[in-house]
Amino acid sequence: MSDDEILLNDQAVIMIKNIQKFQVYQLGSQEFLKQHSDLQKLNMQAHRNYAYDQDEWVSELFNTYDKWDALIFNLITCFQFRTQFMPTLMGMLQKAPEQHVQASILLYSIMFHEAVILDLLATRAVDQLPQTKYQSELADYLTTKIDSALKNKFSFKSTDNTTLQLEMESCENDLDFKCTMTAFILIRAFACQKLPLQTQYKIKSSRWHVKVAQILTANNLVYERTIEKNKIQKLQYYEDGNWLDYEKMTERHFKIFKTQGQLLVACLGLSMMQDQYSKSEAGIFDVLKSKINESMIDQLPQLKELKLFYERLSFSYLQQQNSDLDDYQKKVKQQFGIEEGPQRGDGVVMIDVVSPVYCQIETLNKQFTENKLKMNQIPDSESQKINVKSENGSISLSGGTVKSSATNEQIINTICIEIFTKIKAFNVNTQTLENDYDKVFPMCTCGQTAKFRCAKCKQIWYCGRECQVKDWKEHKKTCGSAQKKEEDEIQKLLKKIEQKGDKVEYDGVE
Repeated sequence: MSDDEILLNDQAVIMIKNIQKFQVYQLGSQEFLKQHSDLQKLNMQAHRNYAYDQDEWVSELFNTYDKWDALIFNLITCFQFRTQFMPTLMGMLQKAPEQHVQASILLYSIMFHEAVILDLLATRAVDQLPQTKYQSELADYLTTKIDSALKNKFSFKSTDNTTLQLEMESCENDLDFKCTMTAFILIRAFACQKLPLQTQYKIKSSRWHVKVAQILTANNLVYERTIEKNKIQKLQYYEDGNWLDYEKMTERHFKIFKTQGQLLVACLGLSMMQDQYSKSEAGIFDVLKSKINESMIDQLPQLKELKLFYERLSFSYLQQQNSDLDDYQKKVKQQFGIEEGPQRGDGVVMIDVVSPVYCQIETLNKQFTENKLKMNQIPDSESQKINVKSENGSISLSGGTVKSSATNEQIINTICIEIFTKIKAFNVNTQTLENDYDKVFPMCTCGQTAKFRCAKCKQIWYCGRECQVKDWKEHKKTCGSAQKKEEDEIQKLLKKIEQKGDKVEYDGVE
């Protein structure tokens, strides 16, 4: 293994072969935590391969062993846990403060697992989309990220996380924002590559093109924030996982940064999907058209085509009273009894089919709940609810009935109790934390990301020549010592062999 590698190919093969699907009630198990640790290493190796322009063998191994499906399935289960089960579980944990240390680590691992999977998928999507039968389900997930970006309720204020509730809310806010930014890479990939008709329909019915245009034309851009530095308000933009200051405020209008570029290219790809738009949607595109200037076209020439498309769209839609989509939507609203009004009249009604994967997860959750309740021999009663009790840090079930099928409340409570038992069993002291894999890139002595290393010993990394010169006074004491020690050991070994009368070759030396 070279100095800049995290994993050997054989190690990665074993890890990828062992990847499995996890249901919501299996999250937090020892098997899940082991797989989470493996995926972190695989993700870092994939990023390193991409950063240093090496063969993307990690992504190819996922293709070889057909494991993208398992990753996307786990992505959905982690997302469902965070959105559907987390609030109930937090309510249970409020009654068991002695479990808060274990809970904070375990729950963060489950939430972070979603971010790791999405990051792996995005690394693959730089060149092409992952080979998976769950492409439509992944598009559904990305729609939730687009909606999250539109709402833009992310908070970047530092808070004192004095309680588990505040700590988890802060972690969820941070991870949800980073997942949304990572999702933009996948959205661009979906928009610019050939897709099955089912996925195309999903994207068009979810109004990706309109929503991405809204993100780009919002008053408060999701990839910008204002912070106070030395009592001065500074506007920053998000790029490559970091918040950076604008060098000049004019950059905001005339320079294309990566995150903005991903969304603009996504709009270009989505414009090529034949679609109908309402008059109000055409108005959004007209606003985006006005923001595309000559300076931006010089940086991304394809934007000229996008601007021309929006000009034609504006001419054809804004000049007429109602578009074909407006007329069709009016019929749909009348059929489903949706009221017209200033808040709802301009909206587009979307009719979609629930994905089989979500139905499968729901069915398995229901079966697990029914089996669990039968094992606990819960008798029939008038109440259909599960009463949750907490005594000495333990959660127990009582009451309820399972005559035909478990109710949604029973499913949520039962699965939350299952995860609560995993939190209790989680041993913080014996849990191994992989400190050796906490960074994707090596670090310079100054703390910055390093991409150059000492040419002689190839052991110490630097961000540039200036830091190398500063560090030479100390580094020269050990530079080359490891290599010299290895050569000395080889020479000693050769002498011992010669003394025994044997004649061998060692690394080409006779």
